[in-house]
Amino acid sequence: RTFHIYCTACDSLVFICENTEKCADKHLNECIAKIEERRVAYYRSVLWKRKSKKALNTEKALNFIILVLQKKL
Repeated sequence: RTFHIYCTACDSLVFICENTEKCADKHLNECIAKIEERRVAYYRSVLWKRKSKKALNTEKALNFIILVLQKKL
């Protein structure tokens, strides 16, 4: 026999092995951990993109400075 609960973390109906609080808590903890992993991965990618854009902007600025200095020489 299977039991189900509604998980608010993943917003879905989840089938659990036993009708116990322990089994439901296990699913909820795993679900929250997955959501947290996705959130961390997303923020890492955002920060990485910002770093690469900053690096490009810095590179452009350096190239501009080099061009200005070359014109003065």
